[in-house]
Amino acid sequence: MRTPARDLVCATGDSGEDAPLEGRIACSLLQPADGDGVLDEAGRVGVSIGASRFVGSRGPIDVPPAVRRSARVTLTSGEPRTVRHEGGAWIVTAVRRPFPALIAVRGTGRAALHVLDRATARISASILPALALEDPFLPVVACSPGLSPLIRSLRRIAPAPLPVLIVGETGTGKDVLARAVHAASGRGGPFVAENCAALPEALLEAELFGVRRGAFTGADRDRVGRLVEADRGTLFLDEIGDLPTPLQAKLLRVLQEHEIRPLGGRRAIPCDLRVVSATHRSLPQRIDSGSFRVDLYFRLAGFVCEILPLRERRADLPYLAAALLARLTDEGIGPGRHLDSDATCRLSILDFKGNVRELDNLLRRSAALSGAPTITAASLAGCDANRHPPRNLEWTMIRDALRLSGGVKAEAARRLGWSRQKLYRRISALGGADRDALRPQA
Repeated sequence: MRTPARDLVCATGDSGEDAPLEGRIACSLLQPADGDGVLDEAGRVGVSIGASRFVGSRGPIDVPPAVRRSARVTLTSGEPRTVRHEGGAWIVTAVRRPFPALIAVRGTGRAALHVLDRATARISASILPALALEDPFLPVVACSPGLSPLIRSLRRIAPAPLPVLIVGETGTGKDVLARAVHAASGRGGPFVAENCAALPEALLEAELFGVRRGAFTGADRDRVGRLVEADRGTLFLDEIGDLPTPLQAKLLRVLQEHEIRPLGGRRAIPCDLRVVSATHRSLPQRIDSGSFRVDLYFRLAGFVCEILPLRERRADLPYLAAALLARLTDEGIGPGRHLDSDATCRLSILDFKGNVRELDNLLRRSAALSGAPTITAASLAGCDANRHPPRNLEWTMIRDALRLSGGVKAEAARRLGWSRQKLYRRISALGGADRDALRPQA
């Protein structure tokens, strides 16, 4: 007799942080799938998301450590593995879409492979998307299990109208986290982002606060600012540490009074927005140097979360690599690429000073240049990029593609996944000096 879905949350227990997720996985595994019955399989199928415990339709599944490790290997290898442990046997694999998850099936042979195929298709197509709709933070945890303690706090903070300050090195994913906070907040307005370091002070002020017609020469019409656009939603201020001092005072007033006065405007506009800000700088140090207002800091730092750099959470590498490789496939850059074990080990020894962004660039480049579905350690182009950064990543990709194709541009374009016309345009755009360097060496 099948356990009712409504009783499964209690059946899994509520003793740990992962218990609610386990209950949702168990319930999802029992739901009918378009006439295909339910994915029960007598408790043989186990799913693990974000390095949490394996869970089946009847609750937690005790998967041996050796089986867990083999399942993690399949994240980047892309091939199911058979693991024998203490007289028992398991088949393990992983899915990459819509975010990474591990799957283990107890048993071997054709019957177990059939169960594995059904589970993989069902979990990727329906179960994971449904879980992501319920919990916007779940894809973040699935790609970066090392962020789980931080995500647990953000889940509780997200519905509250507290401002959030995200601190972390460049490339750690602060924008992704900010979008997840907005999605989990329940606010009905839009997510509006602005980079405080991207524009000069005068333009940034107009961009943030808006402009009334006639405010200055060239202001021939009213223009709504980012602050008004984010009404009832979330305003994400990236690189808040680079906000000019005069604008800091104006932003402080907005946060205090909940109203905005556009440039050239006489009347203030009420606003209801939640501010999420991010920076790679140390704001306390900037406060000490006098370049950042202490009162604005405490208005922004309702909750401060620090994202650790990738080199301090290397266990996340297989999960991040799997998610990035899936994205490359969707974009048509080296479709179906996988990493072999040596390439995965090679990744684990890099410093990744550019964090996830550097990892993404490395995988994109290797996938574009690889002539085979499997990316080997030897074909991991630019593995020493953190020690010798290329002057221009695109320039380096084109140069290597031409070298591998013997200077034949049609073959180089195929390796890059481009048309010949696009390759010619990009070579022309690089300039004369770089065009000379692109010529293959004799």
